[in-house]
Amino acid sequence: MRAKNTSRHLLLSTMMAAIALPFPSAEDEAQTPDSFRRYLRATISLVRGHTVGARQLLYGGNPNRFDASPVVLVQAGGVALNDPLVPDEVRRDQARALFRAALEKDPRLWSAYLQLARLDAENGRVLEAISDLRKARQLWPSVVAIGTMLADLLYERNWHEQADRVIAEIRKLVPDACPLLEAEMRSALRRTRSARAWELAEQLVSCDARSNARYSALLRL
Repeated sequence: MRAKNTSRHLLLSTMMAAIALPFPSAEDEAQTPDSFRRYLRATISLVRGHTVGARQLLYGGNPNRFDASPVVLVQAGGVALNDPLVPDEVRRDQARALFRAALEKDPRLWSAYLQLARLDAENGRVLEAISDLRKARQLWPSVVAIGTMLADLLYERNWHEQADRVIAEIRKLVPDACPLLEAEMRSALRRTRSARAWELAEQLVSCDARSNARYSALLRL
């Protein structure tokens, strides 16, 4: 237990030290040599809304740079999706390349798999995304984000029984996951089940005090 607490305190101290660093220019960020420090600075840049600075840190403006670690490549893919300096289609293509590069280095990165499925769905390849997410659930059955995204896509196609079954299966593995309540609430709203939607909104606020579920439900009911 002591070692665990020490590790946690070390991570928090490292994060606080990184936050305390002076805000870097794009030129300084691109020249940051240490990969862990680069990752921390990029994360902080994203939190501060400085997407361009995060991009410079992670791949120096060159989206074809794939020599980073898999985790950094996933983060770079997220940055590429929000890059304000390139068109939407280019952003998606760059992000897709980075997520694929991450999976080639580490096939266990479910977050990259999830992002690729999301990009497919947004590009109109919903059935392909559903198929990939079903496969992903076999590999990572307890990852709530995979299940809720699959359920949402099934709900959108009015395959409600299949979606309900996915939610029920995940609930058995992760019974206290707040996102499951959110997915169920969205389903109830789509099916105009007002009483059930409001009940789920109340449960979601109890589960996560930061949730705006009541407001979302009121807008739809």
